[in-house]
Amino acid sequence: NAPPNLFESDTLISGGVIRGTLATMLKEAIGLPRDAVIDAQLPAPWQALGEYFNCIRFTHAFCALQSSAARPVTAPLTLVKDAEGQLLKDSQGHVCDVSLCEAPGLLGPSRQAPSFAVDWKNRDDVDALFGWPLSHQIKRELRVRTAMDRDYRRAKDNQLFAYDMVVPEGLIWYGAVDLSDVPAGPDRNAVSVQLHALLQRGLHGIGKTKARAAVDTDVAISPWQPSSCQPIHADTWVITLQTPALLCDPKALDETSGHEVLFNAYHHAWAELSGHHLKLIRFFASQSLAGGYQVYRFQPSKPYNPFLLTDAGSVFVLQAVSDVTAAQAELQKWLAHGLDLPPWAITRYGEDWQTCPFLRHDGFGEIAVNLPCNRQPDAEVFHGIKKSLAH
Repeated sequence: NAPPNLFESDTLISGGVIRGTLATMLKEAIGLPRDAVIDAQLPAPWQALGEYFNCIRFTHAFCALQSSAARPVTAPLTLVKDAEGQLLKDSQGHVCDVSLCEAPGLLGPSRQAPSFAVDWKNRDDVDALFGWPLSHQIKRELRVRTAMDRDYRRAKDNQLFAYDMVVPEGLIWYGAVDLSDVPAGPDRNAVSVQLHALLQRGLHGIGKTKARAAVDTDVAISPWQPSSCQPIHADTWVITLQTPALLCDPKALDETSGHEVLFNAYHHAWAELSGHHLKLIRFFASQSLAGGYQVYRFQPSKPYNPFLLTDAGSVFVLQAVSDVTAAQAELQKWLAHGLDLPPWAITRYGEDWQTCPFLRHDGFGEIAVNLPCNRQPDAEVFHGIKKSLAH
């Protein structure tokens, strides 16, 4: 973990940061104080944008090389490498992905155990396949600062801190805006015009370093690898989280929870999110706790309970319960608009950014569906292990 006085810039810009930056810019343009509420009472020409500001969905902006014409895709945790750290490919050039494997297996002619992302020493080969800049293509700069004592005009004791920042040279960030929750017709048209006018000013004051960015709203964005909601094997889909999501209730889990408990928690979450049209078959997931500032900022009057996030890259294999058409409609909705909060999270945190920072409107819960790599590996690459009964 980084020391508490080192602030490391991420290579992505969250939808929540983009929303907050635009909110600050809007208030400054109108002359409102920083704590003013953005609503329909804003003066002309910003009334529609103010009224529906919280209905707009801002996806995370993913970092790519400036020469790239596509938005990167978060690679699934189901990709595996061999013992030498190499991605195995079949004769058709397909990488080995184990999302559709029903049992464990070994890789290649030498029958090696597969290694997953948590064990990799380097992931540049995977990042290149999914459109991300390689590690050496992202320059970073360390700037050291110290707080000053205005009375004595000297540096304050124990107030040294540093920023480890991404240098934007040669990079571009791809994100999207979704207005589907704004009522169609005149209101949506007005919001689109007003938001476009605000974005034309660029983004000013991004994050802790108050960075600036020029914005091009006329770019047609496509993902580096496409999704497809056409089912695999007639009734199955593979979901890869592109951004973290609130899925499991942390109160139903603890440090002793094993695979069965976690499977049941995810099974329950997907069943509720899909209106019981989809059931979980298997999953490959990692989790993180988001606490500290985020808990004190968004849950100040409640006991300290960190948010439990399922990490980006986590994979869930889902199957239609009965009605394939209804199940497919759920997948299409999630792909276009992101995952809603599960019922337990709505009850505990609410659906407002002031109490929950992990809403789909702020870019969380974005998914990819049936990526090209989500295919059954060829027998020459993956050798399934058959279970035998003990005598």
